[in-house]
Amino acid sequence: ELLKQTLQSIKNQSFQDWECLVVDDGSTVPIKPVVDGMEDARFVFHRFEENRGIPHGANWCYKKAKGEFIQTLGCDEFIWEKKFEVQVSFLDKFQDVDCVWGVPGNGQMGPVPSWEQYTLKAHNRSNAHWVKNLLLLEGVPIGGGSALWRTEVFDSIGYFDPQLTAFSDHEWFVRFFELHS
Repeated sequence: ELLKQTLQSIKNQSFQDWECLVVDDGSTVPIKPVVDGMEDARFVFHRFEENRGIPHGANWCYKKAKGEFIQTLGCDEFIWEKKFEVQVSFLDKFQDVDCVWGVPGNGQMGPVPSWEQYTLKAHNRSNAHWVKNLLLLEGVPIGGGSALWRTEVFDSIGYFDPQLTAFSDHEWFVRFFELHS
């Protein structure tokens, strides 16, 4: 049911020029019928026979993605219906920005006032400040569900460490903030 809601939140996007690569990483849950039930060719299903961890499936998607931007979602994450429209418009307008994301948590979706961004420690920071936060694991509001990356970021710095199976690749984010904005 959660996956169905996740896929529906993608299908409901006001920005319609997207593809969604759904990876089943060797689960015992029948994922393919949920994807097929969306009745939309923009959903592309792939299954690995054995579980190899989140980074393996994510990296597979990053390498196969055809678009200019990459958005990752877990099977229990939902996005605001204007997310792609707003974030793509921003990235198109500001070509020197390589990623945008929202605030962490499960609150109201959509634009967030500045005071709330600061309260959640999700405000814009310098690249050096981000690297410090990531290295010290202080106030790290980075969540995959809200990020929209330029595909070229992965081409320039590589992919997530496939050895990590239980948490985010902080070293990847450090490389990102050292080289991108």
